[in-house]
Amino acid sequence: MFTVVVSKKDLASLNIYEALKRFKPDIHFLICEEDIINVNTGKANADYFIFTSHHRSEEDRKTLSVHLIGNWNRAEFGGKERKLCAASSHLLKKFFIELNKQTKAANIPYECTLEATHHGPYCSKPCLFIEIGSSETEWRDKQAAEVVAKTILEATKRFDELEEAEEEWKTALAFGGGHYCTAFNNLELNSNYALSHICSKYNLLLLTEEMIKQAIEVTEERVELALLDWKGLAGEKQRVLKMLENVGLEYERV
Repeated sequence: MFTVVVSKKDLASLNIYEALKRFKPDIHFLICEEDIINVNTGKANADYFIFTSHHRSEEDRKTLSVHLIGNWNRAEFGGKERKLCAASSHLLKKFFIELNKQTKAANIPYECTLEATHHGPYCSKPCLFIEIGSSETEWRDKQAAEVVAKTILEATKRFDELEEAEEEWKTALAFGGGHYCTAFNNLELNSNYALSHICSKYNLLLLTEEMIKQAIEVTEERVELALLDWKGLAGEKQRVLKMLENVGLEYERV
């Protein structure tokens, strides 16, 4: 069962909620009073959680994004320090594919992107965030909210349907590059790679073997390899390669 998490403090979240109710009134919601990065899902009855949220950025860009949840380092924005949430690479891939499809069909001027794993809350069930960015103008955009709502409905439906292509998908962790995953977006859309947790270059300095092992363990599917943004490893290339060797995970350059 999927549960969609909504925060009353989040304008984008509320707009997505209203759109979902129009399309499918019987969807299962967890509606919270607190900021969405602090929601406690521990007592909720669900197999998967979909968090709806705004995305804030200093850059003036219209974005619709999806990402996994957790903290590679300090828990500055919810969750637990150095704890990654449970993840499904297949769920993330289906959401990203569907988000691109719905955005194109609606013909709205938004960029679809993955984001690297970041922020809370901590959740022990597979989960992801889907967000509208990056200012209040976009958070109030009813068309954007409808695109996200349709993405949630279609992606969760498709997740319950076994697709022939999934048999060829290879689950991978990803390391390096910027927060918006420029090197990995195309792979997620147009290859047989299905990404789980992504560690961008700004978190590589404090990355440890234990965190890599944790990312493998919390992924619902079997992690087969690591993908490396070869030019975006921020001087940590040799250290990352050594850690991957020590945990027994092969890698491919991107």
